[in-house]
Amino acid sequence: MQRAAMEFHVSLEANILVIRDELLRGTYEWGTYRAFYVNEPKRRLIEAAPFRDRVVHHAIHEVLEPLYDPSFYYHSYACRTGRGTHAAVSTLRNWIGERPALYFLKMDVKSFFASINREVLFSILQCRIGDMRLLALIKTLIMNAPGTVGIPIGNLTSQLFANVYLDRLDQFVKRVLRVPYFLRYMDDVLFFSDSREQLVRWRQEIEEFGREQLKLRFHPHKTLIGAARDGISFVGYRTYPWGISVRGRSLRRFRKRLLAGAPLGTKIKRLNSYFGHIGLVSNRLKSKGHAGGRDDLKEILVRAAFERVVPRLPVVDAVMEMFNKSFKNSLQKKGGSGID
Repeated sequence: MQRAAMEFHVSLEANILVIRDELLRGTYEWGTYRAFYVNEPKRRLIEAAPFRDRVVHHAIHEVLEPLYDPSFYYHSYACRTGRGTHAAVSTLRNWIGERPALYFLKMDVKSFFASINREVLFSILQCRIGDMRLLALIKTLIMNAPGTVGIPIGNLTSQLFANVYLDRLDQFVKRVLRVPYFLRYMDDVLFFSDSREQLVRWRQEIEEFGREQLKLRFHPHKTLIGAARDGISFVGYRTYPWGISVRGRSLRRFRKRLLAGAPLGTKIKRLNSYFGHIGLVSNRLKSKGHAGGRDDLKEILVRAAFERVVPRLPVVDAVMEMFNKSFKNSLQKKGGSGID
């Protein structure tokens, strides 16, 4: 992809003008996808479009995001400006911190991107988009993707289309079921109530709506009803009314990648990313069953990254100090996480 990007930029203006003319004439043709697998955090098929098509994806996204995003459910957190995993977990922590007696229903759409019905998606988009040329372009984008059902995970437009698709579910839950507390991160959804029985009833209605209106099914083995005080696993964290921890599976994955042979620069980049992830972790979290607080986790990750390269403790401690300073500076620039 880097080579394709460089080749495109060699004649950037000419390439952009050709794309513009083809879009205006309605003759733009999508290229062939490149398929490959990624294995972190789980094995997924990624279908990447040619660089030229990705330019058009960005243009479509720039036009559609301001049209759709303001009307999305407020507590939908995936692939939206100003949202993300930290915002989702902070909201979750605040909700159950204020009401620790709540029960939760956790649901996960089975094979979400691969299961999106293309006809249903396009019919939803038709309700809001009035430009016929844009609609025709989007229709060919959706219908000409690999396979006969689903949309490619690798497309920027797919992230927005997925939120448009599941916003139908959000509005049903909010306006018809009138669920007062729920949040969604793409196809992972949490619903809250004072009553387990209420959650059971909502589950049945939500599954029926997903099946009949969106042609989606929820994963039976990932649907869970539990008590918030016992903790909730969501977007890589385990959140309690009294604090936030990193899920053990996430920590093991981080350590595995840091222990793997990689250039020093790559290790530092990974550390920065993982330090950002554990920024929400409560620093006093040292109870049985947890890896420890935020500082404990940072030390674990630094040791995983550097002890095999530089086994002497003073050097590891010096690296730890460097990352601590960098992390504190980044928090101050962002105004802090708001959670100890």
